[in-house]
Amino acid sequence: MLILQAALILALAGDAPPQLALPDSAYVGQPLDAHVRDPNHPQARLTVDWPQLPWADCLPIEPARAWIIPRQSGTFLFPSLSTHRGDWTGRTRPVRVTVRPVPAIGRGPDFLGGVGTVGLSRRLVPDRIRVGQELTVEITLDGPGALATSPPPSGLGWLPDRSLAVLVESSVAVTPDPPRRTVRFRIRPNQPGPLRFPPLRVSTFDPVSRRFQTATAPGLTLDVEPPPRFDADAALSSQEPSRLGHLAGIAGAISAVALLVVLIGVLALRRIRRATVATAGPAALIQQARNWLASGPRDSQVPRGIVRHVSQILRSSGVGLPAWPTPSEAAQALAHQPELADATRSLLADCEFALFAPQSADQPADHQLQAAFARWLERIAHTTGSRLTD
Repeated sequence: MLILQAALILALAGDAPPQLALPDSAYVGQPLDAHVRDPNHPQARLTVDWPQLPWADCLPIEPARAWIIPRQSGTFLFPSLSTHRGDWTGRTRPVRVTVRPVPAIGRGPDFLGGVGTVGLSRRLVPDRIRVGQELTVEITLDGPGALATSPPPSGLGWLPDRSLAVLVESSVAVTPDPPRRTVRFRIRPNQPGPLRFPPLRVSTFDPVSRRFQTATAPGLTLDVEPPPRFDADAALSSQEPSRLGHLAGIAGAISAVALLVVLIGVLALRRIRRATVATAGPAALIQQARNWLASGPRDSQVPRGIVRHVSQILRSSGVGLPAWPTPSEAAQALAHQPELADATRSLLADCEFALFAPQSADQPADHQLQAAFARWLERIAHTTGSRLTD
């Protein structure tokens, strides 16, 4: 009889299902360390089919371990998990999890959804840059609080003013072990001088002390160098003649002449284009811009079309600008007309933001750009009666 009871106990023990270790309560955004083990073979390596959950994110760390990050409050049933060990397959029991919202008291504007400790750092690559070159701003958040932290995709509050640097691209990389979120912004400074990056502040909620804590990174300043100037005399004088350098000297002279011809051609083409725009006159160009707006341009054409029309109208009025002016170039050229300069800078900055920034809720809609351009046309129509140039 005792032998039969012992055999029955061993048989029942051998049929024990795999066990899921998962906390039964958490806050929204708090990473839960979930792992599965086989009580029948504690040293065995299991493979788990982690599910997609409507109320939480699942971030695998190992085949039998994952971060479960709740995204909404309530009481939820974590489903049974299919586990594998060789040809053997088992299922865990469901687990009920209660998720509470993060307290509103003490939560400030620097809270971005993270729960748990977090560290914050920032670096600029490269550390020297010229106007027109691209710069990568890398911001790293370490710790469990980084997994649910959602930084602003447009870099609002994390990057210099967009009138000083254009956002080209942003990306986010998340690693589960150790928990880390790395945010990268590629920006392109559009004028020389100091480029100031504001101090960073990220708050997370500590579930142990039930208080908010803030990680900081100091502000940075990068000196943006002007683009290099080509000095033909210095380039030629640095070529000291030698016994074997006659052919090189002849080739250099031919290259210099060819470069001079190209430069003359480019300057002549610019003069022709400026003359063509100037002959149309600002009033005619303003009317052309209004007709273009009335024609209902496609969304993808709106920002580029606005920049093109603004440049043509200002250049026809005697304002010296390139064909594609930056917001700061346009504002500087109109410095003697402060209100018009501010309106022009704002309009061109919004167009650049719509063209080059990743899609986000912060971008101006195309109908907003068209309305702003229509207001600008009314302002410029009343201004072109007097001189726009000082």
